[in-house]
Amino acid sequence: MRALIAGSTLALVVVLGACAGRPISPEVAAAQTLTETPSATPRPATPTATRTAMPTPSPTMTPAPTLLPLTIEVRLSSSSITQGETIEIDVACNQPCQASAQLADQTIRMFSPAEDRAWAALAAHALAEPGQRTLRIEAATVSGQRAALVAPVSVQEGSFTSELLTFDANTALLLDPAISDAENIRMDQVFGVYSPQMLWEGPLVWPWEGYITSEFGTRRVYQDVVQSFHTGIDIDGETGDAILACARGVVVLAEPLQVRGNAVVINHGAGILSGYYHLDEIEVSAGQIVQAGEQIGLMGSTGLSTGSHLHWEVRVGGVAANPRQWADQPMGPMKEIEP
Repeated sequence: MRALIAGSTLALVVVLGACAGRPISPEVAAAQTLTETPSATPRPATPTATRTAMPTPSPTMTPAPTLLPLTIEVRLSSSSITQGETIEIDVACNQPCQASAQLADQTIRMFSPAEDRAWAALAAHALAEPGQRTLRIEAATVSGQRAALVAPVSVQEGSFTSELLTFDANTALLLDPAISDAENIRMDQVFGVYSPQMLWEGPLVWPWEGYITSEFGTRRVYQDVVQSFHTGIDIDGETGDAILACARGVVVLAEPLQVRGNAVVINHGAGILSGYYHLDEIEVSAGQIVQAGEQIGLMGSTGLSTGSHLHWEVRVGGVAANPRQWADQPMGPMKEIEP
């Protein structure tokens, strides 16, 4: 197994269950007595003549085929990851395989662009404790062979600001945990779905090109109490401005929510989803397929909001990730992994 991590090579190989078949030794054939078929006219025995029985040939045994040992090559886009940022994992096997990954206690589901390939995006939580983690990648074949690789991944502290938000009395009621916690649980379920297809291509499209009023990861202070961090980007605009889908996908939620207001969530496949909140109007419905740049609603100020704007977020395996990174660079499986 060779692992290429951010341009360097790891020579750590663990191969389990890989065994070569060996020829089965033929058993000794039991002695056999040949019996002659009498002819129609008996012949007198000739004292000087002898008959020698031909030996019975032993069966030819075909050796069992030797299994090709499973090897995997792994490439990480980076061996370190900043809070809220995303790295990519590319896996290539020398034969058809199924791959999985685990970062500490976080399970990472992998998308298979080909029967001998696997890919996944890995996002670090915006509040993840900085430090080193162990990334374990495993691959298995239908014949039972397994290969595993372990590599360190460093989580780095991000640079985030804080902001104080104050709401009027009626809007502040939405901060009640009885309301916000229940909605958060439901949204975690929505963002926790996984579809084994990749529907997007290239960098994500900005759903609205406006002034950024709040960046991803900003620590939020509501009514003088630190409540959370900002799970997306807030983009300023006017009520009625057209909001676009950032990539091709399937709408999995399109309805009014209490905290997020009128909301749309799109599933782009392979664990990647995007959310659009505080809309004035929703113009799509659940189950609808949308294309990158297609209008999905109008900007507004519904839900927990202080003015007309769009909250746009991207989730990677259920983890809120910085949408800027996804809009600035293409994400997806490499065409090939060079040895």
